[in-house]
Amino acid sequence: MFVRNYIGIIVGFLVFLWPRPDVLAWGPEGHRIVGEIAQWHLAPEVQRKIETDFNIKNLADVSNWADHVKDARHQGKWHFTNIEKTARDYDRERDCADGECVTEIIVKYEGVLKDASASAQERKEALMYLVHFVGDVHQPLHLGNKTQVWELSQEHHSCCK
Repeated sequence: MFVRNYIGIIVGFLVFLWPRPDVLAWGPEGHRIVGEIAQWHLAPEVQRKIETDFNIKNLADVSNWADHVKDARHQGKWHFTNIEKTARDYDRERDCADGECVTEIIVKYEGVLKDASASAQERKEALMYLVHFVGDVHQPLHLGNKTQVWELSQEHHSCCK
């Protein structure tokens, strides 16, 4: 019951703010904040390894890279996961059978980052994807019920024309 009330409060808050264009996504600033927070939580030896291996001094600096390459690489589907309206949880076979959604892409690139046989460039890109996609799964309308996302987006577009 508590979870249902909590979800109702969040949805109500989002609907209240919906006419504002900035509620649709965090944008570059939100991703930079996620990168900064991740940077603060890195152990010093991990920070040194990231800087040495990948020439990345701060995760915030690469936090928007995945958005910059998604159109050219045809990776738009990688930035969200939608579940069925009647579902109460995520099911890979039902919600992301092709593996082209953020929840599965995170798992994929976690594996690449851990893979010692992957090239340094592949591991660097994996880290940059992970910084971005962890931000995506925590922002509004990137992870959830696809019918509600569609209805809310239609309400937004009709209210703000």
